[in-house]
Amino acid sequence: IIGTDLESTGPLLITHWGMSGPAILRLSAWGARIIHDLGYRFTLQVNWVGGEHEEKLRALLLTEAERQGRKQVQNVPVAGLPRRLWLFLLDKAGIDPATCLGDMNKKERNRLVDLLTNDRFTVDGRTTFKEEFVTAGGIPLDEVDPATMQSRKAPGLYFAGEVLDVDGITGGFNFQAAWTTGFVAGHWPRSGSRNEAQHRTAISVTHARHVDTGRQFHGQARVHSADPPLSDRPARCIVKVECCGMSLRQSGDL
Repeated sequence: IIGTDLESTGPLLITHWGMSGPAILRLSAWGARIIHDLGYRFTLQVNWVGGEHEEKLRALLLTEAERQGRKQVQNVPVAGLPRRLWLFLLDKAGIDPATCLGDMNKKERNRLVDLLTNDRFTVDGRTTFKEEFVTAGGIPLDEVDPATMQSRKAPGLYFAGEVLDVDGITGGFNFQAAWTTGFVAGHWPRSGSRNEAQHRTAISVTHARHVDTGRQFHGQARVHSADPPLSDRPARCIVKVECCGMSLRQSGDL
């Protein structure tokens, strides 16, 4: 992100609405607060060739021009770029894809090198609500006892999942954090005192959106103690997951 120290390297997914994939998701995760402070308006700089520098790429193009000079430039994508992306970049650089690689002039080559190593896109605002993978911010961790997930400020109140100020990169880490902290929050009062069990409240929530399809995928877990709650009786856990028009519900002892 231009004007910040934020950068990310990895696979990039180009969708019908913009960019996604691990590189973008990691960038968003590490810079969530900075991006928020920027009002979600900034310039994204993209190096399409894995971080290669201009001079090395320019030398590569000259070498390929000597080896495959009679081939059309559209048939010689650099760095293994997908053909559709390569054609898009050639068009953006103002280069006729039917031009022979050996016939590219210096200005065309410089434009292409600059585009491949220093392409820029304007980000103007956030996506629509509920398309986020995870939320940043929440209950400060120093206000929660990690052994029980109980609030240090409001005894009897337990927190879990994204309501806490903890978030991870994509890959299942946020689901795992929600499930693990939810287990701790639901399990501890069961072995605690009767008074603690009677005043127990647990909160746990997690949600996501499928990377490839964009379809919403979110699960919500609520942990309920017995009514009336007794420390020697198991807590009940209800997990509900909604995805692609289907609703799954599972309950059991925790």
